[in-house]
Amino acid sequence: MSLWILRGRVRATTAVFVLIVSALLIPSLAAASTVLYRTDAELIRLSERVVRAQILRQRSERPNPDGPIYTVTTLSVIEDLTGGEADVVEVWEIGGIHQGEFLHVGGAVEYVPGTEILVCLERGPHGLRSVAMGFSKFDVVTRGPAA
Repeated sequence: MSLWILRGRVRATTAVFVLIVSALLIPSLAAASTVLYRTDAELIRLSERVVRAQILRQRSERPNPDGPIYTVTTLSVIEDLTGGEADVVEVWEIGGIHQGEFLHVGGAVEYVPGTEILVCLERGPHGLRSVAMGFSKFDVVTRGPAA
């Protein structure tokens, strides 16, 4: 066999191997950060609480030593559109940094202390969480051109 034919077979075999490995890895990576699209009406219908609030503070928690890391955000409720009575709520979102370990979740909600938001919340395993991750939190703008 000539050297050209052997090189072609090695390249073809390598290309097939790379395609197979890619096909096995890509769907699992994409599924890990997929968020189902919801209309505003669906978000509200699925919500246990819909609150306008100011973000007070954040901390990280790991309730189970072998489980995921959560970022717990404390909100001061300005207005509860679902009629809840609590002045303060805690929102548990998966992901964050805890004791030197980092858990990143694509599409996660970003809460910035001191800002005002409107957020749709549902009951999760440790408390309230956003209904559709970053798609169910809205920043409230009270001044400037966007207001």
